[in-house]
Amino acid sequence: MPDLMDATRRSFRPVAVSLIMWISTGILVVLMVVIGRALPEDVVFTVSQAATLWALVALVALLAFAVTRSRVHADDHGITVVNGFRRRQLSWDEVGSVAMREGAPWPTLVTRDDERVILFAIQGSDGAAAREAVAWLQGHVR
Repeated sequence: MPDLMDATRRSFRPVAVSLIMWISTGILVVLMVVIGRALPEDVVFTVSQAATLWALVALVALLAFAVTRSRVHADDHGITVVNGFRRRQLSWDEVGSVAMREGAPWPTLVTRDDERVILFAIQGSDGAAAREAVAWLQGHVR
């Protein structure tokens, strides 16, 4: 088994959170359909009411998609952070530190210009895997 701490390229993704988001979206759709079919026949949704319900499902699916897109990719040249629909690419010379406080939901990257970038793809709820990811990133900060 290869030593992941020595790897020159790593990618991190929020797998569990993405899975929970997509399952929640599916449950929401199933609930809407089941409840809609269980209503008495004299209860009919207007077009605007149905559109509002499906817009809610679309919003939850969009949020699930944004979570799924989140990732941190790091190699010898730098780090690329994608949080939802925002992408940030930094060289290691621009990175001041990477840290995750005890109990924090995700780590924070601080640039040399004192700008903070949240690393949403590394979830604190992943425990040891999150700590190992932060340690690997800290080992690449110059």
